Formats: sequence, C-alpha cells, structure tokens
Amino acid sequence: MIGLVIVSHSAKLAAGIEELAAEMQNSTYCQIKIAAGIDDPIHPIGTDAIRVMEAIEALSDANAIILLMDLGSAVLSAQTAVELLATDLAAKTYFCAAPIVEGAIAITVAASTNTNVSIDTLLSDAENSLIAKQAQLGDLAIHSNIAPLCVDNINTQNIDIKNSVNYLWVVRNVNGLHARPAAKISALLTPFDAQLILEKGSQQVNPKNMNQIALLQIRQGDQINLIASGNQSEEAINAFKILAADNFGEPLDNSTTLFYGQKSIEPIVSGLSFLWLRVAPSLNLRINTQNKSEKQKLTIALTQVAQNLNLIAQHAEKTYGASIAEIFRSHEILLTDQEIIQQLNQYIEQHQTSAYTAIDKTFADIAAQYRQINDEYLQARYLDIDDLRRQLLLSLTGQKTQFPTFGHPTLIISDTLYPSEIIQLACSNIIGIALSDGSPYAHTAIIAQKMGIPMLVNLGDKILSIHNNSKLIMDLKKSLLTIHS
Repeated sequence: MIGLVIVSHSAKLAAGIEELAAEMQNSTYCQIKIAAGIDDPIHPIGTDAIRVMEAIEALSDANAIILLMDLGSAVLSAQTAVELLATDLAAKTYFCAAPIVEGAIAITVAASTNTNVSIDTLLSDAENSLIAKQAQLGDLAIHSNIAPLCVDNINTQNIDIKNSVNYLWVVRNVNGLHARPAAKISALLTPFDAQLILEKGSQQVNPKNMNQIALLQIRQGDQINLIASGNQSEEAINAFKILAADNFGEPLDNSTTLFYGQKSIEPIVSGLSFLWLRVAPSLNLRINTQNKSEKQKLTIALTQVAQNLNLIAQHAEKTYGASIAEIFRSHEILLTDQEIIQQLNQYIEQHQTSAYTAIDKTFADIAAQYRQINDEYLQARYLDIDDLRRQLLLSLTGQKTQFPTFGHPTLIISDTLYPSEIIQLACSNIIGIALSDGSPYAHTAIIAQKMGIPMLVNLGDKILSIHNNSKLIMDLKKSLLTIHS
C-alpha cells in the first residue's frame, strides 16, 4: 500500500485535492491523508510540521509514503516533520517535487491500478504529470522565460549599482518568509517604478514575483538584502522597511504586543583584558577505558556528551528561555544521528584507528562542508560541529574545560568561543567578549546577545597578543576594540 500526504497552506485546497483524487482511488492500495492549514480561525492559512508528522505516522503501515507540498514553507514543514520521525518511518518517506494537483492524481492513479508499482515510477509519473496538459494545450500555452533562482545578468542588468540603495533585514518570522509574507512583499513592491533585487546570501531574485521569493526558502534568522535603483528606489526601500518592521504582516507571538523604536545609543564598555585559550584535548586516555574497544569508547563518549547537553539545555531553558535551549537539544539530537554514528564506526573499521581519530576526522569533515556554504547563517553552523567535536574528544580523554571567574569587570579575549562554553560562563563581571575568529551569525553570538554580553568577532589574531589586565574599550557601534593606555 502507498501512502500519500498532501501538505498545503489551505485546508480547503487540500480537501478539494483529496476529493478529486478519491474519484480514482482504490483505498486498499492507496491511502491519502491531508496536513493543511493551522488552528487559527482568523488566519487559517499556513502549515504545521507536527500536523504533517501525525499524518505520516497515520500511514505507518504503508510500504512507502509520498509527501506532496504546495509552496515554500510547506516544504520546510515537511522536512521538519521527517526529521522528527522514527528512523524506520523516515526511511520510507519520500519528497515529491510535482505540482500538487496533477501530482496527487498521478500518484493515486498509478498506486491504485498497479499494486507492484515502484516508488521510482510513482515519483517519475508525478513529476512528469504536466506533460499531458502541455501537449493538450500545444501552441495555446504561453511559455515565458522564468528567471532562475540564482541569477547573474537577468535581474541585475537594469540595476545601477553605483546609484542603488539597499536595506538589510534579519527575518524574525517564526516560519520564515513563506507564501503569505512573500505575497505581501510582491504586492507592496510591484507598483514602484524601480529595479529591485532581493538577496539571501549569493542567491538573488526579483521581489516583485511572489514565487521567486518563496523559492529562496528564507528562514527565521536569515539575513536578506533589498537592493533598489531607479526613479522610486527610495520609496520602495522605505515601504519595505515599514513592512519588515511589521514582520511582513505576521505576529511573532499572539500573546505579546510589540513596540518598535530606535536605540538611543550603542553600548560602549570597558574593562581589564583576560586571554582565555583552552588546552587542546590530549591523547592520553583515562585508565578506566584502556581495556575497552574503540567502538565502546566511541559509544561512551557519545552518551556522556549527549547527557551533558541535556543538562545544559535544561539550564539554558530555565535561565534564558526555550529558544536558547533548543540550540543544545539540536546538538543532542545530532549525536544520536544514526548516519553519523555509522560513519564513525565505519571509519574505525576501515582505518583500524582509534575513536579519537575517527571523531576528529569525521567532525572536521562535516565542519568543512558547512564552511563551503554560501549562506552566512548556515555557514556559521560549522562552529556547532567544532563544538561537538571538542566535547567528544574531551570526554574520550577525561578532560574538562576549566571556566574562569572574575572579581572585577573583565573583557574576555579568545580565538573562538563555542555555544556550550559561553552558556557555562558565569557572566558576573564579564562585560564583553572579543574573538579573533567566529561569526556574527553563530549560535555563540545569539546566546551572548540573550545573556546581555557585548561581543565582537573576526578581530584577527593580533588581539591574542594583548597582555592580561590591559584596559580595553569596546565600541559596538563602531565595531572597534581599543587598548587604552
């Protein structure tokens, strides 16, 4: 039996597709569930990852389950839902890029009429389901050149970069810029006599086109940049600012009333320097593990670090709230990822090496992959991987990080600072953090902001030569660190 889940922003649309597909459905061989809309009588349009997950779980007896999504955030909700599933159920769940109506009909027909149909055939039939319509319309169909997601000259050829204006914004919407806010942006900007580009990282689209905005898959925390040139460029930017400040027409939290203003001053802090460079994990393993196999040592380290992350998450939730706790819960989940665990064990087997080397090499490779991502927000996740790598190696070697405490206002200097470290620092008397490396988009920076600790990153290796107890002044407005003689 094949399961089909229709993931749509609209419960009415999904119900209509289900009704249409039911005309051709043999429920013995094909079962359909819908996961559509949200539980909000006033604003029912949207998607819910938990609802998608429950729909998949209701089809757990199926041989394979196919997810059909309508627009951008429906895809994100579906991806999140699959990440929450049990491993065996996730393994037989497939994403399908077909148009939702034609794809649903194609899958239903193929699954209902051929009990031995393969998943590859089902996906292929669905993704090619527009061919019949295109053939039927023939020359009556108007074909247009759709601008690709990443453009070079298509969107930029009419932009006068020298005379352009731009506006940067970090998206706060919980579900990112899905269909509804994308539609608002498109409707707002279309009337302006201006050439416009919306950027996310290296990706550029025309923001007057709702579908192109949705294709950027802009998530909460992503930085976007609107670039405008032409007669009404200033007007377009100003209108976008107002819409962005209103979170593109969406409340961040229904229980909270928000008021936006201007900061009166950027903080300037001063204190005495303290250079904190942690000792690298040593290969001198503890005696109580020396008789265990390398795979056993690996399992012990993974378990110990996961348990410690759970404790850190509990502390973070009590002290700084659920959003910070989720950072460490995601780290804990990563350590239970069966694909990574299998990769670590295979490395030990294939190279006849230690658990230490397997962890060091495997996590370094994963971090390197993140460093190659063009999106700065996602790229910064390499620090989370490096954090896990260090914690695992410390667990293997029986070492612990020694956290300093201070009796006077202190500005910490270091090469980098990991999420699991900053959350465990006693912030009393820490008035700032200056790092030679790092990223403003890293979870460390997010946590520092929540803790109320000013931070500057990427100051360069020369700051590591600053002597302890030097008087420092940190000016966040100018992104400047000064040694005050």
